[in-house]
Amino acid sequence: MKFLTFLLIILLVLVYRPLAQADGYKSFRINQIGLEAGIKKSAFGNLFRIGISKHLTDKAHVKFAPFLEKCDVKKSRLSSMGADLGLSYIIYPISDNLRLNCSGGITGNYDEVENFSTSTSRTLNAGIWGGVEIERSLTDQILLLATGNQRLLLKSNMGRQRYDYGIGIKIILND
Repeated sequence: MKFLTFLLIILLVLVYRPLAQADGYKSFRINQIGLEAGIKKSAFGNLFRIGISKHLTDKAHVKFAPFLEKCDVKKSRLSSMGADLGLSYIIYPISDNLRLNCSGGITGNYDEVENFSTSTSRTLNAGIWGGVEIERSLTDQILLLATGNQRLLLKSNMGRQRYDYGIGIKIILND
């Protein structure tokens, strides 16, 4: 809940501020495709993801990203695998090579909680997600990403609310 409040405050500040583009801002081309990979930290452990994105406009892109999360907690092994489908929008170009994005979409995952002494619990889960992303252009084709997301899920095998933050890299394939 704290993360959503923080996200809402950032969005309100940026929406009421003029969205004039910074000098020298390099926009993306329509139909530009990017490949993303990253590692994130969540409440349970590490989350690995790889994804692909396609720019719909110079400020919006759709992305699909499968993920895998695993960790050992006391006498249990937790694992979650799934995928996110979402839309990311550049809400504020901070400078010519630094942008703030707002993202959101749907998520689906398969959770497995294995107790070493007793049984294994498996759950197919779905929900929504939202977050912020900061993109830093290193070159025309390579971007560094810093992300923070919150997931709201329907079932609670490993919790209904999940948070993650991390870093990644995005490579533009058809520049």
